[in-house]
Amino acid sequence: MVNETELRPEERCIYDMTYKKLADVMTDPCRPNKNKGEVCSLAYAKVKAIPIFATDERDLQPIIDSQLNTGMNDIHCLRIIDIINLAQNGKINLSRKMAKAIWVISGKNKEDFDSEIWPLLTETI
Repeated sequence: MVNETELRPEERCIYDMTYKKLADVMTDPCRPNKNKGEVCSLAYAKVKAIPIFATDERDLQPIIDSQLNTGMNDIHCLRIIDIINLAQNGKINLSRKMAKAIWVISGKNKEDFDSEIWPLLTETI
């Protein structure tokens, strides 16, 4: 969780400008809250130079590339399902328990994780 109220004044200025720039291209006037979380989190990531952004959005990287990435402190998207697949295949050091926590925190269904995404292996006797 991020909290923009804890930013220093100069960081807050950059955050506000970044937020507006992203909101201008990511916000639909008919559904003003739809991408608000991504806009807030991406603006914070840019200010704090967080290079990896976990998301469930497929088409977010081109927006980040055109609106935020300049060659300095660039942000790269990794889809949550791709992170979990990397962990499941041993390509990154992330336990099943932590992968499941990321899945659930992102608003996904816990039962889907257990049954479809990374099922527990059960022994038959």
